[in-house]
Amino acid sequence: MQPHIPLDLPHRRERRFVIPSVDELLALLAPHVERVFFSANEHVETLYFNNDDHDLPFDVSLRARRYLPAAGVPALDLAAEYFWEVKTGSASIKSKHRTRERLGDIIAHLNAEQFTAAPLRPYVATTYHRRHYVSLAMAGTRLTVDDDIRYYFFPPGAAVAVSIGAQGQPRVEVKERTQTAGQWPRVEALLR
Repeated sequence: MQPHIPLDLPHRRERRFVIPSVDELLALLAPHVERVFFSANEHVETLYFNNDDHDLPFDVSLRARRYLPAAGVPALDLAAEYFWEVKTGSASIKSKHRTRERLGDIIAHLNAEQFTAAPLRPYVATTYHRRHYVSLAMAGTRLTVDDDIRYYFFPPGAAVAVSIGAQGQPRVEVKERTQTAGQWPRVEALLR
């Protein structure tokens, strides 16, 4: 496995909100946030690993993520580079570790380690358009705004995912360093 990639918020509190309109929310938040770019590509494809027995504990998320110039139907490209992420935690407090790996290496490593009784594989996927914002007043607080959210399933042995639905409304995630969690109530109030 590759070296760990430093994250801006490796241990954090996360809260999610479904919103009716991205434009209206961004107009309300404009005086309080600044847009930041983690990648030139804003379309995200995330592959979530599991097996047909759903052996992974509920508080563990094993996923491969990449940022693309445009959305599309997820397809398994074993040579493609992804951010390999292991996310753990309960309720809203999460920890995340990230490395950069080829998809084929991720799958080989997962199954060599035998995390579960049955082999793990890319099981479901999501794609979405993501924008990042940081608070101008609170260091360690970030918002992500996701829209065009689509869900996919990889049937056993399939290299191309099958669409299983789309989320009709955009989503906002508030991510705060655990030491600052809950100190941005004005934004929370706007999201409710």
